[in-house]
This record gives sequence, C-alpha cells and structure tokens, in this order.
Amino acid sequence: MSAFNGRWTLTASENFEALQNAMKTSAEHIAKLKKIAEAVKANPEAYIEELTVDKAAGTIKRTVYVGGEKKREAVVPFGKETKGEAADGRAITVRVTLESDTKIVRFEKSDDYETNTTIVVNGNEMTATIVGGGVTSVEKFKKL
Repeated sequence: MSAFNGRWTLTASENFEALQNAMKTSAEHIAKLKKIAEAVKANPEAYIEELTVDKAAGTIKRTVYVGGEKKREAVVPFGKETKGEAADGRAITVRVTLESDTKIVRFEKSDDYETNTTIVVNGNEMTATIVGGGVTSVEKFKKL
C-alpha cells in the first residue's frame, strides 16, 4: 500500500499567493483560495485531499473536499500526459510519475504557466514543493 493513500489536511502553506500570481491565476480565484486558507486556520478539516494510489491500475485518484463537500475528483494515469482542468477552470496537460511509495513528481502545463511539483510523504506528514514562474511554494499536510 502506498504511503500516499488516505485523507490529508492542509497544515501550512508558504508563498502560495506569489505562486498563484506567477501562474497568472485570476484575482477572483486567489480570493477564493485565501478564504479556504482562513477556514483551515479555524478548522483543519475545512480542506481535505484524499489520495489513492492504485499501482495495479497505474493511477492516482485525488478527491478534494472543502467544508466537507466534495469539490473535485480526478484519476490520472502515471507516466502519461493527460488533459484536464485546473482548479480555476483553465485547460491543462498533466504528467504524474510515481517515483517510489513516498515520492510523486507532477508536471502541469497550461497556455499561461508551467509547474513542477514534488510530493513527499514522511510518516504522517506530506510536503508538496511547487515551482512555477520562478517562484517556489511549499504546502504541508498531515494524515488524518
């Protein structure tokens, strides 16, 4: 079983707004993300990511819950470019690589931006380091 499998709550986010600006995210969407970040300060379970790595199928499933309501769900195959939609609705191409039971690398590209994300699990903690537009952001999660 992959160390990624389970429900994760956001515990810290560094430089995320600067990354969103570098990605040319709309002010409206950035305001929405700030509201979620404020909600997490009051209730750690206000934002949850549920991850399921299925090695047999060669996929990762990511479900996002905000305020207990399912907002997004995507199943992405490992090692293949896949077309999809970013959280703000922009068309993207994604390639996800499972490097080990504790490390995933994700490349995302749209007409406006490119990001490289390295996600590492260490015990009950998960760290996502996102680099795009010359900006680095770090998000930390705790397994529920």
